[in-house]
Amino acid sequence: MGSEWRKYLEQEESKQEERIFDLFSPASEMASLVEGIAWKDISRVLTNKLIQVRDMLENLGADGEIPMSEISSALSYLQGQAFQLRFLQALPETLLEDLRNRDEKREKERKDEA
Repeated sequence: MGSEWRKYLEQEESKQEERIFDLFSPASEMASLVEGIAWKDISRVLTNKLIQVRDMLENLGADGEIPMSEISSALSYLQGQAFQLRFLQALPETLLEDLRNRDEKREKERKDEA
């Protein structure tokens, strides 16, 4: 089951790479967000949360609060939390890259039409 899931995720990721999102923001606004103080603060909060999740993963079951039978579920939950936090940390850069690719594609199409 794990390898089937991994293949599915790889296929979906490949589709995502081909897709150019139709976003409202121009690349310049997204670049301002990525370079701005507000994003640095948000990123710091996400990093601190990721550190907390890492610490929880390292200490999972050590204090005996979680029964051994539930460790697998707790581990899956924490891994999901870590994935979401990493995704959110990368989101502005991903969107910026998509916007730049969109702009480059549109510019190329305009040149090809001329």
